[in-house]
Amino acid sequence: MQPPKSELERVERRLRLLDRQILECRHIERTIANMRVLAGGARRTAGV
Repeated sequence: MQPPKSELERVERRLRLLDRQILECRHIERTIANMRVLAGGARRTAGV
């Protein structure tokens, strides 16, 4: 039995929102990594 169309649309909207949030998190992670490099923290974590 297939779920109603409205349920599928709700799930699709939720997935698109989560995709956007994941992309934002990746952007934030890259920004933090760049800030660490600029602050000189990359030398301390280079071997990890």
